[in-house]
Amino acid sequence: MLRHGATQCGACHADPSGSGLLTNAGRARGDKLMRFQWGTPATDTSKGKLFWGVDTPDWLLFGGSIRNGYLLTHINGAPKQPDPRFLQMQADLRTQITVDRFRAHGSLGFLHEGGAPTWVTTQRENNLVSREHWLGVDLGADREWLVRAGRLNLPFGIRGNEHTLWVRKTFRTDVNEGQQHGVAVSYAAGEHRAELMAVVGNLQLRPDLYREQGLVGYYEHAFTKRAAAGVSALFLRTSVDPTLGKEATRHGYGAFLRFAPVKPLVLLVEGDAVLQKAIGDALGSGFVGFFQADLEPVQGVHVMLTGEALKRPSTSGTAIGGWLSLVWFLAPHADLRLDGIFQSVPAGDTRSKATTLLAQMHVYL
Repeated sequence: MLRHGATQCGACHADPSGSGLLTNAGRARGDKLMRFQWGTPATDTSKGKLFWGVDTPDWLLFGGSIRNGYLLTHINGAPKQPDPRFLQMQADLRTQITVDRFRAHGSLGFLHEGGAPTWVTTQRENNLVSREHWLGVDLGADREWLVRAGRLNLPFGIRGNEHTLWVRKTFRTDVNEGQQHGVAVSYAAGEHRAELMAVVGNLQLRPDLYREQGLVGYYEHAFTKRAAAGVSALFLRTSVDPTLGKEATRHGYGAFLRFAPVKPLVLLVEGDAVLQKAIGDALGSGFVGFFQADLEPVQGVHVMLTGEALKRPSTSGTAIGGWLSLVWFLAPHADLRLDGIFQSVPAGDTRSKATTLLAQMHVYL
């Protein structure tokens, strides 16, 4: 939406930092400005409403998403290649009820496999999941402040759909399963956008030794209607880090930029320092970042080129990756996406190279 001069995520989403449940204004904007127009551009945005035309009262937001994919991967030099996989990525319902200044927000979904940090039930397969659930209160004369408590997306860096980008996986801040429980305060007004969260850990994760505590936050300033830059910081500690198997702290500090030099082109850039300290070990440092160019030659059709790099703490060599993505918002409440991903990762004295093809279809209520 930056190409249309919209820098505030809360104008279209219930979450002030973006992603997830759409507001009524967000539905109308999406149908008018993002959807592919077959023939004459439509002036009627009613098909963007819930269930393709149902009005909802101001106090109720409701939505849902079904996202499925098909994954094909080739690893250079591997004697046995991974089997092609059908991915049931998302089947969630979301709602928000607002009474005066108070909000109650929640999601409930189903996953056939994976997604353990989001589980509500704890079977080996076929679990109910909840990615977000929180209570909040709007404060200020223009409701520019929002205080929330519950399971929230971590406010760090650029929030996007590419949850497997190294920058999102490294800091565990993806919107797929990276949410944590805690208390957050956000501010959104004019050219300013900020959020700070005190993390108490993912209460859906057991045992509690694996839960993290700390602070995460960002601040962004919009210099123009099509250019905004910000900084992020993350400091989290856990008694048993799942990747290290012992007590550890991890830090992230960086900056990001969103910029539309011309209306058809949006550039996203993020770079972060990665610091990690396990008990008994020296402080390890690295970096991670990405660059993305999103070109919309025709409304609703996007060609995206993404480059990423990762240097893990206490390791040698830098991993590099490249994405070529095609996205088509072909109809109200439906989009198709095709990603070609190449990654080259240090593996001792050599490099492991993999090429991935991922096709996705997304339908939302």
